[in-house]
Amino acid sequence: MKIEQIVTSFETSKLLNKVIPGKKSLFSYFKNESGRLFVGETTLKIDSQFECYSYTFSELLNLLPGTLEVTEETYSASIRSYEKIVFPEGRDYSFARLELLKVDEDPNAIEYVVSYTYEGKVIAFSQNQKGQYNNLIRFGTTETEAMAAMLLALTEEEIFIFKL
Repeated sequence: MKIEQIVTSFETSKLLNKVIPGKKSLFSYFKNESGRLFVGETTLKIDSQFECYSYTFSELLNLLPGTLEVTEETYSASIRSYEKIVFPEGRDYSFARLELLKVDEDPNAIEYVVSYTYEGKVIAFSQNQKGQYNNLIRFGTTETEAMAAMLLALTEEEIFIFKL
């Protein structure tokens, strides 16, 4: 397996470098003298220009929270709509958990799905300007890209704020 297959794409890596600035990774993107982009070990001593860090599945998994607190202000997806979460009497919060699924209905387009779910339903904390819910479910052609998409979604929701 090539390194490029286990790290975030260059485009995704550039976005991640903005939300997790200074977070070093095992691998980085470089440009050689002819301008060709390639992935190499971050500690590689070469005459190439550093572009940005690229991240592995494990690195992203370790950055993402395993659970998110949900309250009665959190939405969960039902069959045709969304509902605010209702807890049993005496309880006013619980936790949604991070889930990763491999969807291989089309053998030529293996995709991965990452979501935060509560009682088997995808959650949302907010709505966009059009009134659509910002579901915490993301897709990727690799598990690494799916995890990166979720980290970016949590950043947009201001749930994930990276601190060195």
